Amino acid sequence: MERVIPVVVPVFALILAGYAAAWRRLIGEAGAEGIGRFVYFFALPALIFVTLGASPIERILEGRFIAAFSAGLLLPGLLMAALTRLRGIRGRGGVDLLLTGYPNIGYMGIPFFLTAFGPEGALPAMTGVALQNILIIPLAVPWMGAGPESGRGAAAALRRVVGSPLIYSVLAGVAVSAWGGGIPVVADKALRLLGGAAGPGGLFCVGLALWGKPLLAGGWREIAPVLLIKLLLAPAIAWFVGSQLLALAPVHLFGVVFGCAMPIGANAFVLAQNSGQSRETLDLVGGAIFLTTALSLLTLSLLLWILPPP
Repeated sequence: MERVIPVVVPVFALILAGYAAAWRRLIGEAGAEGIGRFVYFFALPALIFVTLGASPIERILEGRFIAAFSAGLLLPGLLMAALTRLRGIRGRGGVDLLLTGYPNIGYMGIPFFLTAFGPEGALPAMTGVALQNILIIPLAVPWMGAGPESGRGAAAALRRVVGSPLIYSVLAGVAVSAWGGGIPVVADKALRLLGGAAGPGGLFCVGLALWGKPLLAGGWREIAPVLLIKLLLAPAIAWFVGSQLLALAPVHLFGVVFGCAMPIGANAFVLAQNSGQSRETLDLVGGAIFLTTALSLLTLSLLLWILPPP
């Protein structure tokens, strides 16, 4: 447990602090939105850009790592969509892909990796941010737009993703890494100061966002498959592909497994809402975000015990 507690407890303590702030109304909706915008538009992009820009390009564009991460994101989502279809529920495939293939790597995964490894070890999470935005969202959003409950909001949601500062910070960081000239010292120091707020700010935002979310919308029959696939099967698929099929190095394997093991990203709710989903579906997404985040305290602790940081 001595290798689990120093990583897990600080992460969830900050999430709990954000939840308590919302519960006690110390921070209202406007304040929560402001903190979220600061993290999303400033702190996270700065951290991603400066980390990628200072990393060798071969560490970023490692083909087997990208393939394993992509499988760990995509396969659980497609499985969840197939199971939902078999139950006779139509028009929810895009939502299912988000529920099981869109982990909270930005707000929670990056702080988790920073806590476990330090700044240099967070590189796998940066790659995960790029993959889920480049791979999962362009598949999920049009798929939601094709459903009977969806309207023209899917196009607006897709435009929101294309304009994401996280995408541009990834592209800019990769470009600087490929160039090899590095980031000027003054800019590097300023960006690292700004990016230092991404970890605690992101975790605090997770707690703020969880307050008020419904727990069991649709009952256990709806929520249980999401919990099992997202928290248990997704990291298992990532481990199998990464270790048994692609023979990843330990640090890359750790990054793939724990990136895919993160709970559902809060932006899944925003994307579903902007794509015109029904109130029932939105309640399911909100409840799944809350429960996967809460239960990930246990699942991430178990994974850390089974697969400790290399």
